[in-house]
Order: sequence, then structure tokens, then C-alpha cells
Amino acid sequence: ALASQDVDPDLGDRFSPIRDALMQEEESIIRELNDAQGSPVDLGGYFLPDVEKVSSAMRPSRTFNEILTRLG
Repeated sequence: ALASQDVDPDLGDRFSPIRDALMQEEESIIRELNDAQGSPVDLGGYFLPDVEKVSSAMRPSRTFNEILTRLG
């Protein structure tokens, strides 16, 4: 939606490459997300989980994560 809007052209220009990359890599992203399903995950604790372990478990698609870094 941000890439397609025409109120702020700069915003559209910023998000268009992200939209294009997500569309191009959709199958890979879905496959990576599906592959992460159904396995127990060690988070390093219940009340005070390990931040790196949680981040890894909650962001299982390397392809998606790399595309999001382009926003940075």
C-alpha cells in the first residue's frame, strides 16, 4: 500500500523496491516460514528468555529479514 500510494511520491519510491523484492521472493519466504513450523524451540528461559534465541526463533526467514534491512 505504501508503494502504491500517490500522496507522498518519496514514500512510494522508498517502498517500491521492497514491494518488488517481496513479490519476487514470495515462494522462498513462504518455504522458509513453513520449514520453521512444528519444532520445539529453546528460548533460553521462560521469564527471562535469551534475546538472540527469541529473535532467531521469531524471524525464521533469512530472505524476508534481508529484504527488511533495506528499509534501514
